Amino acid sequence: MPARVNLNVPPRLIESARAAQYANREALDGRALTEKIRAKAQARRAAVLRQQSGVAPDRGDDSPPGRDPLKWRIWRKRRPLGRRITYTIEGVRDFDVIGDGTGAIVYTVIDEWTIYVEWDGYEKKIWAKLLFLDIKIDSDIGAPRSAVYISTFVDPQTGDELAPLISWISYKTSGAGGPIDGIAGGALAMTLEDPIPFDSFPETTQDPYGRLLNPALIPASGTNLLAGEYNPLHAWTPVAPDQGPPLSFGYGVTAANPLANEYDISRIELAPGYDKTSSLALTEERSYGVSIIVKP
Repeated sequence: MPARVNLNVPPRLIESARAAQYANREALDGRALTEKIRAKAQARRAAVLRQQSGVAPDRGDDSPPGRDPLKWRIWRKRRPLGRRITYTIEGVRDFDVIGDGTGAIVYTVIDEWTIYVEWDGYEKKIWAKLLFLDIKIDSDIGAPRSAVYISTFVDPQTGDELAPLISWISYKTSGAGGPIDGIAGGALAMTLEDPIPFDSFPETTQDPYGRLLNPALIPASGTNLLAGEYNPLHAWTPVAPDQGPPLSFGYGVTAANPLANEYDISRIELAPGYDKTSSLALTEERSYGVSIIVKP
């Protein structure tokens, strides 16, 4: 015969359990209502997107975005990533307004270009630093301009970086800073020793022309990068050695005007191992700075 057990449950415990049950039921109802509202909002958003042409369909919050297979397909063989250089180019312009004592307004423009390099095992250090000076008056033609171009190359077999072509370009306006009948310009082209000395990092020194250059930098005038079909500075007229550094170029008002094509990228792109060309310029008539990082 089964035994009968009488339990005397306090009313306070019964009320507490009943209150917990009501709370759980209310939380479940609230969660279900939230899910319904979210589903309706997503359905309305998807309906609106379907009516808009060129918009990808809504896939909800949890599904990854769709990829166009043609957009993400790799059409060329990847180059092996060997020893590579990261370049940092910085340009600073000091633009000042002065008087010449007669009431005329004269402007002085000083551009300082610095190139830093770094690679595995070596921190960022100065590779080269150059200064350009221009003096102009209100009647001069246009704003002063200077620029830096770096074309990099990669060995397709090893992925190691090859010697780049580095070009500094500057223009001087007419008047006090140039010929009275036009604009004067100059270009300085340099490259690195090939192969690049990845196992050493020589300290930058100052040369007789006041430039800070790394000993591994050499004039590019004797390389095939400035010869024949590869020469991006073909619009410039080489300056005779007794008129300046043998690796500089210049032009006068009677020569071909490189303002239209100061650095012909379509030519340097034909060079073996060409990777890319990066550039930076100072053109505004104010004091300011610009910078760019050229990564592998």
